[in-house]
Amino acid sequence: MNVGIVGGGAWGQALATLTAKAGHEPRIGYRGQGPVGFPGTPNIGALSKEASVLFIAVPSDSVAEVIKVAELSASSRVVLASRGLDPRTGGWMSDLILRSTPCRRVGVLAGPAQAAEVARSRPTALVVASEFDDVCTLTQRALHSEHCRIYTTDDLHGVELAGAMVKILAVAVGLVHGVDFGAGAKGVVVTRGVAETARLGAAIGANPNTFSGLAGVGDLVSATTSPDHPSFVAG
Repeated sequence: MNVGIVGGGAWGQALATLTAKAGHEPRIGYRGQGPVGFPGTPNIGALSKEASVLFIAVPSDSVAEVIKVAELSASSRVVLASRGLDPRTGGWMSDLILRSTPCRRVGVLAGPAQAAEVARSRPTALVVASEFDDVCTLTQRALHSEHCRIYTTDDLHGVELAGAMVKILAVAVGLVHGVDFGAGAKGVVVTRGVAETARLGAAIGANPNTFSGLAGVGDLVSATTSPDHPSFVAG
C-alpha cells in the first residue's frame, strides 16, 4: 500500500514511522529540506496521484497552499492531520478541500499521539473521522500496528472542533500553570472547557461524546501533561 504524507516536519515523519510499523511504504512530499530516513519527493502533485491515501501533515496555516499544488482529483482520499480550524476564516479545514478541489473523500486525523513519543515507539492511539468508510478503512490499514491503534468515527466536524478546543484549552491550562493557581484550577478549566465545547458541538450537529474521546479529552491530556507542547508552552 502506497501512503503519501505531505509535510516533512516532525509530525509528518511520525506518521511515516507509524506507516512503516504497519508494514507499508510511506513517501513524504516536502517543500524545502527533505525528510530524514524516509523516501521523499518535492513533487506533491505526483505523490497525491500515486498514494492510496494522502495525509496532510503541515501547519494549519499552510494547508490552503498545499492543497493548491497537490492536484487532488475526484478519486483522491485525503486525511487532514493538521488539527484545528482554518486560521484565516475560522471555518472547517475540510471545507478548504471541498471548495477548491474535486476531491470529496476527506477525513480528519486527531488524538493524543505526539511526534517525539512515536519516534521512541511509545504506544498511542488516534481517531480518523470521515463520512466515507473507505477513507476510515484505508487510514486504519495505513497506521494501525502494535504501536498505534486507530479508531474511526463519522463525526468529521466534531473531530475538527475538538482539535480547535484542545489548542485553546491547552493554552488556558498552561496559563494556570504559569501563575501557579494549582491542580484544582486546571481541573476546572479542563472540565468546564470540555463541557462548553460539547454543547457547542451539539448545537452544530456534532456528537457530544466526541469531545470526551481521543480527539478531545485524550488529546487534551496529552497536550497539558507535556511540558514541550506548543499550546501549553504558549500559555
